[in-house]
Amino acid sequence: MSTDTYGVITRARITKTLLVEITASPAGITCEWIGERPPKLNARQFARYRAARNKAIAELAERMGGTGLLLETGSITTGRKLFVFEPGNSVKEQPMPDIVTDGYREH
Repeated sequence: MSTDTYGVITRARITKTLLVEITASPAGITCEWIGERPPKLNARQFARYRAARNKAIAELAERMGGTGLLLETGSITTGRKLFVFEPGNSVKEQPMPDIVTDGYREH
């Protein structure tokens, strides 16, 4: 992991032929895939990606001395997840609260 004036950069090997470079900054995160990316990551590949992503965001929260939040929108099967990144590189997965918009409740 390295840092530059734009944020925190983390690189992770997802497969033998696939690498991801994640840049986390106060404005958000970006991912650059190096190699041939499959249409969908399997569970092991996604876990490697998520670990790298979480590491970058936790490092950014530590560097800024604040809390970072990440919302995974997920899918019907995986659901939404909310991650809270506290200084000290701790990551907590929180239950996703219901969202109420214009009187309608999303689940």
